[in-house]
Amino acid sequence: MSAEAGHVPLLALVGGADPQDSIANLAGLHTTFPNSRTIVVPGLGHAIGQYGCLGELVGRFVDRGTAEGLNTQCVRQISPTPFVLSQ
Repeated sequence: MSAEAGHVPLLALVGGADPQDSIANLAGLHTTFPNSRTIVVPGLGHAIGQYGCLGELVGRFVDRGTAEGLNTQCVRQISPTPFVLSQ
């Protein structure tokens, strides 16, 4: 990777309960991509972009071209859908 490639803005969305691609896989991300921001949503698994305000956050990130100053307060309101077994 070129030095310039590492300076592109990067927004990583991670489910805190993702067994497939855990937050541990992103160790050192900020070192490789200094313009990165990681958003962890507790209790969610893989493929979380459709939950709560995450789609809107991604849209703002793309529109602005940076994760700097991105307000992520709404992520705290996202909760996992209850798992229900029917009889």
